[in-house]
Amino acid sequence: MNNEDNYSFFGTIFSTQIKAQNLTGIEQVIISKVDEQMPLILDQLKEVVNINSCTSNIEGVKKVGSFFQKELEKIGFVVNWVVLPDSLKRAGHLFAFHKGKKGKRILLLSHMDTVFDLDQPFKPFSILGDSAATGQGVVDIKGGDIIMLASLQSL
Repeated sequence: MNNEDNYSFFGTIFSTQIKAQNLTGIEQVIISKVDEQMPLILDQLKEVVNINSCTSNIEGVKKVGSFFQKELEKIGFVVNWVVLPDSLKRAGHLFAFHKGKKGKRILLLSHMDTVFDLDQPFKPFSILGDSAATGQGVVDIKGGDIIMLASLQSL
């Protein structure tokens, strides 16, 4: 297997490595919530990885955007899709806002397309053992997008 086919599974970010640190009570609650949600997180990762969303597949990128719009709206975000001119041959941008009353402001920025071309063989999601996953976009960028979503859902 080459590096494009086999990636360390992101679940270790949430549990094993973090538990080694001294965490506050609220941090421990957040980690427990993420651990509890791991089956859902895996299902969500599988769902978005199995959408062919290479940059030139405008409908595929929009489908990934629709998935994230639905999930972000469930947790109180106001979401809108910004349409780009057809001449750009790009799907557009998904913007999500959540107005808080206290605390720090953060910006989470990502993309939803993958670097594969439509004519390349599609590699669906699969789990290898208990610590690795494969599929187009597992690491770039769908895994990162799901980590952001899971973090927001857990908070």
